[in-house]
Amino acid sequence: MNVKTMQVVMMSLLLVAVPVVASAQAREASWENLQQLRVGQRIQVIEKDLKRHNGTFLSFSEEAISLRIENDDVGIQRENVLRVSNREKTHHGRNALIGAGLGFGVGALMVGVLGPKEHSADSLSVWWIVGGPIGAGAGAAAMSAIPSYQTIYRANN
Repeated sequence: MNVKTMQVVMMSLLLVAVPVVASAQAREASWENLQQLRVGQRIQVIEKDLKRHNGTFLSFSEEAISLRIENDDVGIQRENVLRVSNREKTHHGRNALIGAGLGFGVGALMVGVLGPKEHSADSLSVWWIVGGPIGAGAGAAAMSAIPSYQTIYRANN
């Protein structure tokens, strides 16, 4: 596969990813998603002024969400909530797989661009076998290091 073909493949993957991400964000916009939380579950609420609250879920209503922070019960009005995240369920594994896939593609592409200019099919295969896994490892490590929690609710801007 030549460099031009790899570029077309990578661009196609990016174009497919955009609608998938957009549909996931639309699902997060529903306040009713908070029904999936259980009392005592660790959550994070981020207000629109970016103030963070880490505590345990107590309840929610149409107007507000309540959580316990240490020994205090705190209520935050819905119009002030930017995001609610489940702090018990992380996406490190998913992020590592995404990073590995992207890293493999970038590593293989770099080999195609930076590899030997005069090459046979055998030498190019060796370069791809080396470049892809190196990129996959780097991508997986980078993406799994990013803290990520399942977003339950995200306000529409």
